[in-house]
Amino acid sequence: RLELPRDLGLGRMRDRKALQTLVDDPEVLRRAGASGLRENLRKLQAFLEGYESARPHLKKDGAVVTFKGGELSRHREWVTRDHLAIYLEDVLLQAPSLPHPQLELADCQGSDSPNPLHFARIQEYLAGCAGVVYVISSRTGIREADLRLLETLRRLELLSRTLFVVNLDLSEHDSLEDRDRVLAQIREQLLPWVEQAEPLVVSALLELLSGESGADTEAERLRVALWRKTSPLIPDHEAQWSVLQVRLRQMAEQQELADLQAIETERWTRLVQAMAALVQPEGEPP
Repeated sequence: RLELPRDLGLGRMRDRKALQTLVDDPEVLRRAGASGLRENLRKLQAFLEGYESARPHLKKDGAVVTFKGGELSRHREWVTRDHLAIYLEDVLLQAPSLPHPQLELADCQGSDSPNPLHFARIQEYLAGCAGVVYVISSRTGIREADLRLLETLRRLELLSRTLFVVNLDLSEHDSLEDRDRVLAQIREQLLPWVEQAEPLVVSALLELLSGESGADTEAERLRVALWRKTSPLIPDHEAQWSVLQVRLRQMAEQQELADLQAIETERWTRLVQAMAALVQPEGEPP
């Protein structure tokens, strides 16, 4: 029988060893699987595995770590590895090439994160956003993790402001018929949330590799050339990519208008409050 201290703390080596023994115990794993607690064990394992890397940044009130210039790519380690991502509360990337300098894009891929704080932060962003671009992979369709996020969008009444986009894998689908089959399947999967979903179908990888600094290798350049020469999906992709750019600009303009309206409302509220403070109720001495 494994005995654990009552006041466990990741900061103590003996406690981390005790917890690691717990996580590695086959009997514990068996019982956790039967009781539905396996997800909690996975979170605990992530905390233990990432502790040494995260320790320099662990503060009582939290800490902000900034990566600039040549170190910017280091953020990928923290967002792609579960044992580091579980220590994150939020990640902010500042990109100078966005359509509007005040536009903020929130990536909601943390909906299936082992850290419950990530989903809570997603809900905070969604509650104040001007619109949602919901990207669905043509290879996987709607996943189990999507169900929770889609239900959150419905609860926040954001589905009417959600633009669904199917990210088309040109290596996986080589005909219009196959694309239409996948699209019909995704529409059916969305039926519980959207009655008549009309997702835009584009290839983000094609656009990424077609950019000035996109294709880094000869193999990637050959892949793009082959797609553009042989894939019957390219004309529709280009047309819908243009539509996507227009829709994104519209979202940015709506966000800018909402921000201006909020500023104007706050200004008038302060003015009314100031005037009310100068007006004395009848019968009161000056």
